[in-house]
Amino acid sequence: MEFGKLAAEKTGDDAVRRFADRMVTDHRQASDQLTEIAGNSNISLPSMLDPDHQRIRTELEHLDGAQFDHVYIASQIVDHQKTAQLLAWEIGFGQNAEFQRFAAQVLPTVLEHLAMATRTQAELASKGAPRHPPN
Repeated sequence: MEFGKLAAEKTGDDAVRRFADRMVTDHRQASDQLTEIAGNSNISLPSMLDPDHQRIRTELEHLDGAQFDHVYIASQIVDHQKTAQLLAWEIGFGQNAEFQRFAAQVLPTVLEHLAMATRTQAELASKGAPRHPPN
């Protein structure tokens, strides 16, 4: 959600802006649901970005224009691939029925986000956006 807000501020590309706006909306909803489930299970959720996401945020803060767009979308593709794998694992092997139901509910949206990010990356490539993959 945090990266979507940053992208909405920094991008000038309509496709990237649509993607970022969708991320903020959908991730806020999923975050609210996850917070409620975690609270019901007495599980605390992280309140800060992990080191990998902090590194990406720092990199994004220093980029503008087409370079920002490409790095943002590339990072979103990787994150959504990882998230889809984690959700699939939770569905199949998780120990908490509420988290399993949440994962099953959210996985189709995550896969939709992944497809949207991939299409956006293709649009950026067709515009000749510079390639600058995340470190």
